[in-house]
Amino acid sequence: MRRICMLRMAPLLISAVLLVAAGLSAQTSSGPDSPTVIFGTVAGDRGTTVSIPVYFDAGKTTINKISLAVDFISNSVKFDKADTGGAAEGEDITLNVQSEELLADSKGLPRTRLKIEASAPGAGSKPLPDGLWIFLNFRLTPDAKPFAVSLQPNNVVATGTTGRPVKVATEAGKVIVSAEDETQIGCFFFTH
Repeated sequence: MRRICMLRMAPLLISAVLLVAAGLSAQTSSGPDSPTVIFGTVAGDRGTTVSIPVYFDAGKTTINKISLAVDFISNSVKFDKADTGGAAEGEDITLNVQSEELLADSKGLPRTRLKIEASAPGAGSKPLPDGLWIFLNFRLTPDAKPFAVSLQPNNVVATGTTGRPVKVATEAGKVIVSAEDETQIGCFFFTH
C-alpha cells in the first residue's frame, strides 16, 4: 500500500521540485534584488501635457552609470522636456535626456527616440540613488485620437561602481490619450 501511494505521489513531487527550480531561476535573472528602471503610466486629455515619472530601484546592486533608449510613436504625443525628480535633486548626479526623430514605421507613423543617461561623477564613486529620477513631459496634440502610446525601454547599458557591466531590468510605461468628449458623456450617464 505504501509503495502505491509513493508511486502516485512521485509525479506530484517531481512537478513541485520543477516549479520551485523554475521560480528560483526566474528570481535570480530579474528578481527583487536586480536593479530596475520603471516608467510610469499616465492618461491625459488631448491638448494637455502629461508627466511620466521614471523610477530607479537599485536592488542590492550599486550602479554608477546607466543609459537607455525609449522609442515611441509620436504622431499624437510629442516630447516636450524633462524635469528632475526628487531622488536626483539633492544628489551629485548628471541626468541627460535627448530627443531624436526617427524614420516613420511601416505604417507611415512618425517615431521619436529618447536617449536617457544618468551618472554619478567619477568611476567607482557613490552609486546612483533609488527613487524618482526624472519626469518626462509629453504634449498631447489637440487633434489626437484616443490611443495608448507604449514607452518601451531598450538598449540598456549600465556600469556598477566596480566598473563592471550590470544587467538592469526595465518596466515599460504608457501615455494614454483619452478623448475628452467621451469622458464627459460617461460622467453624464453616471450622474443621472
